[in-house]
Amino acid sequence: MHVLADSDFEKLLTAILDRAYGVALRMARGTEEAELLLTETIAEAVRRYPTDAPGPAFGLWFYRLLVEAFGKSRARRLRESKQPEAEEATELFLYHETQRLGMHSQSRDPAAVFLAKLRPEQIAAAVEALPDDYRVLCALYLYEDLRYVELAAILGVAPSVARSRLHRGRNMLQRTLWRVAVESGAIQESAAGNPA
Repeated sequence: MHVLADSDFEKLLTAILDRAYGVALRMARGTEEAELLLTETIAEAVRRYPTDAPGPAFGLWFYRLLVEAFGKSRARRLRESKQPEAEEATELFLYHETQRLGMHSQSRDPAAVFLAKLRPEQIAAAVEALPDDYRVLCALYLYEDLRYVELAAILGVAPSVARSRLHRGRNMLQRTLWRVAVESGAIQESAAGNPA
């Protein structure tokens, strides 16, 4: 039996703990929930290690446990209140809006120009505002820069399913980021109009 204090587990966990907490913050709806989520994940990792030995992919294994813990937490919340349906998102919404504002003539990367108008905490808040399934995927994709295959392994789904969900989540995120930019004044309301 591995003991936490004498194993490589501590080193492996310490190496990813700050990043995992960052991901938990993006999944959860506040620091208290994130801390609880991370604590539950660590407890489960200790329980499963080393019989469920992750080998060199410790980080992916741990993120999968984090997503599982989030799923359990979400199931508890859904029993208490029904989750609203995911907002329909127009594909390429941000592209069309930045084009309408003339940002395409200002830069070869209008999305980067647009994102530079927002503070990191505004972007984080937009990710946190997404429905649960999409928030998890976008947080892992944006903050950990994981590939579809890695996301699929963490979520326990086919890569095509991860790709499809991420595509829809990114589209919803675009609409949310635009709304944040308009509400914060980063984009002028008169120029931006009121996107439907």
